[in-house]
Formats: sequence, structure tokens, C-alpha cells
Amino acid sequence: MANKFTRSAMALPLLAALGGAAVRAEEPLPLPDKPATTTSEPSWFTPPEGAACRQWSDGCHVCIQSSADAVPSCSTPAIACVQTASRCLEPLPAPQ
Repeated sequence: MANKFTRSAMALPLLAALGGAAVRAEEPLPLPDKPATTTSEPSWFTPPEGAACRQWSDGCHVCIQSSADAVPSCSTPAIACVQTASRCLEPLPAPQ
């Protein structure tokens, strides 16, 4: 039993030395390519084309906008959804 333990104890530093030679600590790891950044908004973030909507949905996201120049805020109403074409749920009130 002691013989097995001694052999294992001797092999461990050897294996560690071999494994450590593959990657040196002072060498920096290569960085992954930068992900593509897009400035365009997701399709569900803008109201349906040609419609002035206060609230709209695509079946998965519901967005609301207080005025034509306000930034919309969106939420997901449910866990499961069926995405459809965006549709206006509430028209934007006429300017006063």
C-alpha cells in the first residue's frame, strides 16, 4: 500500500510540471474578437411603420411612448409568446 502511495506522490509533481509547461503565467491570453456593435434599435422598439402609436406590441414585447419625441419603454408581458408583426394598440394623442 505504501508503495502505491509513494509512486503516486512522485508522479504528481512530474505531471504538474508537464502540465504547467503548456501555459506560461507571464504570457497574456489572447483576447477574443470584439463583438459587432450595432447602433440600430431592435425592430420591436419602434412603432409600426406609418403609424403614430402611444402603445404597440409584436406579441412578445409591449412598448409605450408618452409623446412622439419621447424615448419608448418596453417590457415583456409573458414568459411564452408568439411573435407577430407589430401592431398599434393605442394611437398617439393628437398634439394640442
